[in-house]
Amino acid sequence: MNGQGRLFDKVGERFASDIILTKSELIAVECVERDEPFFVLRAKDIFSVMAVHSYAKLTEEYGPLDTEFHEHVTEAAQEMRNWQLANPEHVKYPD
Repeated sequence: MNGQGRLFDKVGERFASDIILTKSELIAVECVERDEPFFVLRAKDIFSVMAVHSYAKLTEEYGPLDTEFHEHVTEAAQEMRNWQLANPEHVKYPD
């Protein structure tokens, strides 16, 4: 592919529409482009915080010694929990 028609080439690149995607958005787009399966957890899923905390424990025990990555995962879980506490009417079992 010569690059034309691609939505993005790398993290943080500017687009014709002047929209800059977050790293998470870029990962999702890349997965779609490559036909790579991926899984999304939303804060409204009652189990999402537990799942992200479990993932954080796995990265801490078995992952590379990247404390910054582990901190980002832990922060994401806390942000999700804060959202759940602020929006209890939207928190539900997955469907």
